[in-house]
Amino acid sequence: MTLLIQSFNENNKHNVFYQYLMGEYAYLHNPTSKELLNYYLKALKMSPAKSRIHAMSAYGIARYYKNTGKFDLYEEYLVEASVSDGLCQLKETIALQKLAYYLFKKDASNSKRAAKYIQHTMEDAQFFNNQLRMMEISNILPVIASANQQAAERSRTRFLWGFIGVSIALVIILILSFVNNRQKNKLKKNKAEIEEQNEKQKEMNAQLTELNQQLIETNIKRETYMRLFMDISAAYISKLSDYRKLVSRKIKANQTADLLKSLNTHKLEEEESQMFYNRFDKAFLELYPDFVTELNKLLLPECQMEVPTTHDLTTEIRIFALMRLGVTDSQEIATLLHYSTQTIYNYKSGMRAKAINRDTFESDINQLCHIINS
Repeated sequence: MTLLIQSFNENNKHNVFYQYLMGEYAYLHNPTSKELLNYYLKALKMSPAKSRIHAMSAYGIARYYKNTGKFDLYEEYLVEASVSDGLCQLKETIALQKLAYYLFKKDASNSKRAAKYIQHTMEDAQFFNNQLRMMEISNILPVIASANQQAAERSRTRFLWGFIGVSIALVIILILSFVNNRQKNKLKKNKAEIEEQNEKQKEMNAQLTELNQQLIETNIKRETYMRLFMDISAAYISKLSDYRKLVSRKIKANQTADLLKSLNTHKLEEEESQMFYNRFDKAFLELYPDFVTELNKLLLPECQMEVPTTHDLTTEIRIFALMRLGVTDSQEIATLLHYSTQTIYNYKSGMRAKAINRDTFESDINQLCHIINS
C-alpha cells in the first residue's frame, strides 16, 4: 500500500484514486482519524455516482461514522454506497449487505426490507461464486428470514384479528341497523296510531261541540216554551179574574138572566180552544219540525197526511203529537183537547188502521224525532 502511494508524485494528488488510497492508508493507521474522512470525501466528490471509486469511498465514509458512533450518517452513506454499487452493475454489494444487517438490528420491523436486500446480495455472490461472501450472508440470512417470517406471521395474525374485529363490528352494525329499522317502523306505526287517535278525537270534539250547541239551542227553546207556558197561564188567570168580576157584578146587579145567557153560549169555549190549539201547534212544530214527515213514514203510501199550514196540525196529528210528548191515556188526551173519550179512541183506531205495522204503531210514535233539531 505504501509503495503504491509513493509511486504517485505531487502531480497526482488531484487524482481520485490517489485520494481514495490515502483514505485507506489513513484507515490502516487510525480508523477514526478525521484525515481519512477528508480523503474519502474528496474522492467521493471527485468521482461520478456510477463509478466503482464512488461506491468504495461512500462505504469508507460509512465505516468511519460507524467507528465514531454516528449511526445516522453511517446509514446515510451505506445507502449512498449501495446505490452507487447498483449503478456500477458490478454486483459488488457489500454495502447493501451491511445496510440490510444494520436495518434489521436497528428495528425488527425492517425485517422484510432487510430480507429483500440480503437476498439480492446472495444472488450477486452466487453469480460470482464468491464462497466467502456466501458464507457471510448464510450466517445472516436465516436470522433475517426468521424474523421476516415471524413478522409475516404477526402481520397475518393482526390481519386475522382485524378481520374478526371488522366482522364482529359488521355484525353489530347489522344488528343495530335491524333494531333501528324495527324501532323506526314501530315509531311510524305508533305515529300513525296517534294521528288516527287524534283524528278520532277531533271528530269526537266536533260531535261534542255540535251536541253542546244543540243543548244550548234546546235550552233556549225550553226557556221559550217556559215563557209561552207562563204567558198562557197568565192569560187564563187574567181571564178567570175577569169572569169572577163579571159574575160578581152581574149577581150584585141582579142580572142573573144575562149571566146565565153568557155562560150557556159555546162561542167563548170555541175561541179559547182554538187559541190553545194554535199555541200548542206552533210550540210543538218548533220543537219537532220533522214530526209530520216521520209520522208519514209509519203510514201506508195511500194514507199520507198533510197539515193545513206550516204552523197548524190536524186533530189526528195533534192526538199523536200529545202521545209523542208522553200523554198516552185517552181520557187525559180528551180532557186536553176538549173531546170525548170515544172520539179520541175513534181517531186512534182510524190512524192505526192506516199504519204499516199496526201492532207496534203506538210504540213507534214514541221513537219519532228522537233528537231535537237545532
